[in-house]
This record gives sequence, C-alpha cells and structure tokens, in this order.
Amino acid sequence: MALAMVPRWGHVTRVALLGWVADTVVLEAFWPVYRPSHYGESGKAMNASPEFYSDKDVARILCMSPAWVRGQRHKRRHGEPCTFDLEPRYIGACARYVREEVEAFVTAIRG
Repeated sequence: MALAMVPRWGHVTRVALLGWVADTVVLEAFWPVYRPSHYGESGKAMNASPEFYSDKDVARILCMSPAWVRGQRHKRRHGEPCTFDLEPRYIGACARYVREEVEAFVTAIRG
C-alpha cells in the first residue's frame, strides 16, 4: 500500500492505492500544519516583516545564492573588494542584516 506525501493535515489529495486513484482526506501527514516560526500565538500567519534578515533571506531578495552572500561577507571582513557592502549584526554566531539597510541597498541598486 503506497500513499503520496502530503504537505499538511486534513489536506484533500489524490492518492494511488493499489493502482486505483481516489480523492481522500489524509488525517496524518509528514509535516504539521502549525509551524511556530511562520505563525503567531493565535496560529494565524504573521503579516509583519522581520527586523533582521538571514543570509538566505537576503539572497532571496537579491536573487542570488546564500553562498554568494556569505562570500561577500568574507571578502568585506578581509578587506577585499566586494559588491554587497552591508555590515551584518551578529546574534551569537549568526550573521543578521537589518531590514531597513537591506531595503536601502536594494533601492540604491535599482536607482
């Protein structure tokens, strides 16, 4: 018996069961519906943008790879010429970029 993976609980999906295709409601899934990082205390999606961006967030905004962002940070730290010249703030060992500075950088690039 093979069931298809579904993204959340109670999701109506098409599953193949012994060669037959049927619509079914899956009660259990591999990923839970509630993800605290994306939802507030009420369980509703949060609309507020974060104050700090990670390497992945900045890379997504700039349409570059996270490795490129890390490479630019390495070049800046060692005094080499770099394109992305924002100074990260460190929370522990994690580099984070201030939202307003990233938005100003993107605005300056667009002209």
